[in-house]
Amino acid sequence: MVGFYAIAEPNQEIRVDLDNELGDARWFTREEVLEVLAHPLGTTMGSSVHLKADAEAEKLARPAFYVPNKAQAIAGVLIHDWAHRKVPQLPGGVNNASKI
Repeated sequence: MVGFYAIAEPNQEIRVDLDNELGDARWFTREEVLEVLAHPLGTTMGSSVHLKADAEAEKLARPAFYVPNKAQAIAGVLIHDWAHRKVPQLPGGVNNASKI
């Protein structure tokens, strides 16, 4: 398994019709991602913890979206490190990008 950072043009239209793999996509700010990472259910995507936590925490507002747990998915590591500015400085300033 490998993961990569890339530089994207945030003003460019996001296309989800190229390979029928994505149903929806959009940009999120670093602040939005950090808010989800701090949420008790924010990194429980795809886990039994998510289902149990939802059942036990009906009063808890759900996060705006879910992020994979960094212990279970490379996407979680990439997102977590970007949000916490732990990405090595790359050409083009990926570490300074304001959206993911």
